[in-house]
Parts: sequence; structure tokens; C-alpha cells
Amino acid sequence: MSKKEKIQTLISDFEHLAYTFLPPTGVEVIQGSSFPYHFIANYGQANYRESLTYTLSHYLTFDPTRTPSIQKIPYFPSFESDIEAQGYSPSRNLRVVFRNYKEKKYLEIWTKNNVPKTILVTDFHDAVYNSPVFGMDPIRWSQDEKRILYIAEKKEDKKVKYFDEFKEDKDAQKALQQFEYKEDFGEGIAGKKSPVVFIYDFEEDALFKVANIPEDIVPLQISFADKEGKTLLFCGLKWDLFNRGLLYCFNRETAVYYLDKLILERVKEDPNLKEEEKKALKEKITQEAKETKPTRITNEDISFMPLPNKDFSKFVYFFSPKQNSHSFVMGLKSISLNPATFPKEINPKLVVDIVKEHGPTFSGLQGYHHDFGSYSWFSDNIHMAFHAYHGLSLGIYLLNTETSEILRIDQPKYKSERWTILKVYNDTIFASISNLEGNTSFAIYHGIDLKAGKLEECTKSAKWHIFNLETKQLPSPVKALNPSLNNIGEIKEEILN
Repeated sequence: MSKKEKIQTLISDFEHLAYTFLPPTGVEVIQGSSFPYHFIANYGQANYRESLTYTLSHYLTFDPTRTPSIQKIPYFPSFESDIEAQGYSPSRNLRVVFRNYKEKKYLEIWTKNNVPKTILVTDFHDAVYNSPVFGMDPIRWSQDEKRILYIAEKKEDKKVKYFDEFKEDKDAQKALQQFEYKEDFGEGIAGKKSPVVFIYDFEEDALFKVANIPEDIVPLQISFADKEGKTLLFCGLKWDLFNRGLLYCFNRETAVYYLDKLILERVKEDPNLKEEEKKALKEKITQEAKETKPTRITNEDISFMPLPNKDFSKFVYFFSPKQNSHSFVMGLKSISLNPATFPKEINPKLVVDIVKEHGPTFSGLQGYHHDFGSYSWFSDNIHMAFHAYHGLSLGIYLLNTETSEILRIDQPKYKSERWTILKVYNDTIFASISNLEGNTSFAIYHGIDLKAGKLEECTKSAKWHIFNLETKQLPSPVKALNPSLNNIGEIKEEILN
């Protein structure tokens, strides 16, 4: 094969791959105040040992008035590597990425013109926590987009190796300490043992550590509790003698906490301050942190995953009695965030009780942390969407948090089919479907009328747009170049009322 033929073959290969649609593991809407929605379908390989992700992305649009309603933008898939965490701002005008590059860690801030601002954070913390135990969205944005919130591993002191030159007497002890066993959270959260909460302020262009979270509480599932990012809601786990097993167990005491005043400590000292001024500032922050502690606002044995709605009028959380080691069925309560009464008056309202028997379509709020993280608010701040197990299947449900009405909306072909929520955006549900047929389908649920009353009325005009892969033979030059690409898919749409 000549060089010209090889180049032509590669171009043909790229053209076909650009139109190929693969089952996504995540969705990010990048533009969508009106139709068509522009979104990215992400799929990739997670490196759990290094807490990194290698992401491949396809760019698509969705417009229910077109046929087919989903169309792939014909660009070659973008590839990004060494990503620890990423997230888009509420307006989709900004994107934040934590990335490792040549043993250094960077915070990248991307704008619409794709010109990033890069901040070196290697000296301030280690890996960013990107596990559903600590929150489905590792980066949380304030609604005014002036702050981001995340959890990262505490920066360890510089290690002294056994054969290094000891400059101080304590260096010998440090060299020996590196061989001591230090328990981490284990099971998909290996290497994580000292979480610290950080806030980056865009206006001040500065990174802060939240100083007033007590050391005896492990912060999980943290989020802002107001539009400006001045208060926090989070799940607090009491430190245990044995911390492994957090990913799959709900058998440790947890509670929801509220922090109404943030004591922020700059991670980078002001070079203009004198040493005595730095010392005085440090002492002031330490004292304020002792005097301003978070308030525990739930009393159940187990309560976690506080999820504030979009206007911060209330939040919901999951609860359970500490009855056995592996209890995966939870109840749901809501608490008003009305500033006139909260947090002086806290009156949890039962939304969904703990289900003890299987129903015909609903068996309770059950699953693991990544399932409870699927719960998403709609724009009316009353309804939610979530997925939960029912028998052998995983189904998608709608919930009215005021009336406690629940309706299953997926339409499975098999009893063991899994419908998984990937994203809820502008009252549109993006989901994946997997079943015995082997291929994973991509589905979009659109047309919900949240003002119609009962959930059956709300969904009367809604439709599932389901997109499957249809086998297509590649031309012979491409097949000869790469036999693994013998069959790729084209989008085939099915609409279910």
C-alpha cells in the first residue's frame, strides 16, 4: 500500500468514526437554553488506582422536532487524558478541569473560546475526590458562578527516603514512618484518607481551604446551600476505627450538617505580609474555626446525600436506622431552607418512607451511592427524577416531593433490563439502557408538563427517544487497515409514548 493509499484509508477511517455513535457513560450539555441542545456523550476508561479518567467524547445535538431527533456533529471524537475531575458551570460558559501532567496537578479554567487559565495546585493538595461516596459531581458550582467547591486529599509532608541525607534528627523518623500502615477508605477509594474541602473564588482569583470543618468529621457529598456560595450543606461521617467499605455499606453513623459561616484560609500566603502578620492571621483563623462549627440538622442513625433544589428553598436527604451491615433501602425526607426559620426551626417532612415489601412497580429507594446520586431536581423545584432497583431491573421514576406520588416511566423489554440516568437538564432526562440483546442504547425523555397535576397527566405527552446502534459494513480499505472495525453503528431511532 502506497503512502497516498494509506493516507486516504486513514481519512476514510476518521470519517466513519466521526459518525459512529458509541454507548455513553456520561452526558454533559454544553449549550441548551433552547432547541437544539448541544451535548457531549462521554465514554472512557477509569484508572481507579491513579484516580484518573481517559475520556473520549462525541458531540451531538437533540431536537424533538427533527427526524431523527438526535444527530451527531461530524467531528472526529475528542480525546482527553489524565483527568481527575471536571464540571461545567450552570450557564455552560465555563468548564473546570483538574488534570495531572508530568507528576504535577493543574486546575484548568476553560471559556467558550477554549483559552484556558491554568493554576498549579500541586503544592496545596493531592488527588481530587471523584467517587460517588463523596458526591456524584466532584465539582460544585455556586449559582452565580463565582465559586467552585470540591474535596481533595490533604497534602502530605515531603517524604524522606531511607537513603536520603538526613539534615535533621527527625528526618530519620520520617524515613521510617513511610513504611507504617495508614488506613485509607479502600474499595475504589484507595489512597484517600484525609479529605479537605477547598473553594476557588473566581473574583479573588484565589484558592481557599474551609478551615471550620472539625477533624473528627469526614465531609461527604458537599454542596452550596445558597446562590452565592456562602453557606454549605454536607454529610458528615464520624471517624471510625475501621473506615474501609464506605462505597458499598451504609452501616456507619452519618448526619447532615449545615455551615452558615465559612472560615476560609488562603492556601497561598500573601507575600506582602510580614512574618508576625502571617502568624497573627493564622492564629485568628484557627480561633474563628474553633468558634464557628457546623450544625447537625438530622437525628437519624444514618442520613446522607443532602440535595438542595435549584432555588434553595429546600433540600432532601436519605435516611435509615442503623439496623444491619448491608441495608440498601432508604427513606427520603425534606427540610425547608427558608432563611426566616432555618436553621432555628428544623422540621423534616417525610417524602418517601422505607419500603419493606415489593410493590408491582416500586420496591423502595434502594441502591448504592452512585444510584442515590442519580436523584435530580426539575426546574419547578418540586419534582425529581431518579433510578432505583425493582426486582432484577433498574428503572427510572418521577417523584413529587410535596405529594409523595411516584411513577415509573421507563419501558423495559426484559425483567432484568437496566435504565440508568446519565443527566437531567431543562426537564429532559438523558439515560442509557442495557439488556440481554447486548448493545447499550441511549435514550432521551422529553415533553414532561410539570404543571399538569398528577404524574400520569404530567407525562401524557412525554416521549422516550431511543437510539440504537445499527450494524454497517465498513469499506474494504478501512477493514484492511483495522480488522477490529469491521462493524460500526449508525443511529437508529425508536420513539415510545
